[in-house]
Amino acid sequence: MRCYIILLLAISVLCSCTNDKPVPETKQTTFDIVPMEVSSALSASQTVSGMKEVAEIRRHVIGKDVYVECIIPNFIFRNPGKGLNSPRGFIELYVDNLKIDEISTAAFIIKDLEPGEHTIRIEAKETKGGKSIVVEEFQINIQH
Repeated sequence: MRCYIILLLAISVLCSCTNDKPVPETKQTTFDIVPMEVSSALSASQTVSGMKEVAEIRRHVIGKDVYVECIIPNFIFRNPGKGLNSPRGFIELYVDNLKIDEISTAAFIIKDLEPGEHTIRIEAKETKGGKSIVVEEFQINIQH
């Protein structure tokens, strides 16, 4: 019986000695852009009668992060395959007149903005030709 107890103690000590140490978080000076998955009940080629054909940019500020969702009718962010005639493209994101990133999803998060006033500009551009389809600029205020 004593051997079994010693054996169990030895196994538990060996199993608990691992190198999984937590990584400390450091202060970042750059912006992290996190793409988000957005699902829709309609495919890109379907429309509902009476649906507005106007682009809508939704934004929410939570702490130091800005959550952005771009609803652009008849605009495809990824290559869906053959047969659809809608323009394909991406979003150019500007923060305080500096180009931050090119984004290929309809929803994303701008993380860890510094406290204060910021100007956000979103330009939806076609992949072919780089023509801007939607341009929206708005002000946000990050609290301390």
